[in-house]
Amino acid sequence: MEVQLGGSEQSSPGAFIGVGIFVLILGCVWPTIVFDDFTDEVESRSWDTVDASVNYMDIDSYEYECGDDETSSTCTQYQVSYTFQFEVDDTTYYVTDTEDVSYFDSRVWEVDYPANSTRTIAYDNENPENIDYNPGDFAPFIPPILVFLFTSLIGGLFIVGGIRLVIQPKDKSEEQETKGSLFDQKLNFDIKKSIWGEVHYAHPAVEALAMKMKSFSCTDEQIKSFFEKCKSQHEQPNHSRKFGRGWCEEVEAIMDQHNSHVKYDFVGKIKIARFVLAGFGVVMLVFTLIIALPMFLKYDALDWYGWVLVWATLSPIGLIMVATSIAREMSKFSDQGLGEILDQYIDEEFFDED
Repeated sequence: MEVQLGGSEQSSPGAFIGVGIFVLILGCVWPTIVFDDFTDEVESRSWDTVDASVNYMDIDSYEYECGDDETSSTCTQYQVSYTFQFEVDDTTYYVTDTEDVSYFDSRVWEVDYPANSTRTIAYDNENPENIDYNPGDFAPFIPPILVFLFTSLIGGLFIVGGIRLVIQPKDKSEEQETKGSLFDQKLNFDIKKSIWGEVHYAHPAVEALAMKMKSFSCTDEQIKSFFEKCKSQHEQPNHSRKFGRGWCEEVEAIMDQHNSHVKYDFVGKIKIARFVLAGFGVVMLVFTLIIALPMFLKYDALDWYGWVLVWATLSPIGLIMVATSIAREMSKFSDQGLGEILDQYIDEEFFDED
């Protein structure tokens, strides 16, 4: 029997590549939505600028029915009316318009474009009445660009990992050499703790067995109890069981023969997901403090991408709480019987009689 200590089945290259492509496509959704606005803003950068007087600015609002036939609700629509006055080549232009705006945009107009103020605007040289009253404003495009870069990095890593699995198959001789190296040191059951307080075993072969027990959803208490009994027997010189490579292969054979239709440590995967969510939340918090917080302090409101950042910052907290509850409940029912089988196996040992 070929033994693969601690080895779980590798994910297929297709799964890696599929996940990578999905992440890439997901990251392109937001940039695609704002692409036309981005190109318009880039084009306006080549226009000339001029100081314009805000001769008139007024914000009005009205309510309208926005529900369907079954539910009735009222929405508020804001409108800004303005008149800009500026000169180009000794010609005075007056640009008057009325636009439907969001609540956030109405706050921007109140703060940045009050009546009788002067603002720098950009105008189309071929048609000076075609203006951009906020030239060079690329702040709304920062979040989708960052999301695109982040998802491109993650998706690219998945795709590269899948391609490497395809073009670099596992070297069997190297695998056997790695297995042999697990037993370069005498077998022991000493434990060590990580900086996170997690218990690990100093000997690589024992740690590999512990990881495989976890993959069968054995609890930490079951793993600890099993290896404590192993250590107790190992320290008794007259015990019949010889703890070495043969014993490790015997234990893993029991694991492989364990009749279970589920061999995945779902609780462990949920715990990993919590760390991923926490990391994502921290990254979004940084973006929120840099982009959304100054925006709110200035306008007492947030644009839609500011709310996206706030949501992306707060939602991982709720998801982590839900994941913690799920992990706690699943841990009560995750035992697949392997821990009890191994306990019976280790308890069946007897002492040699002199």
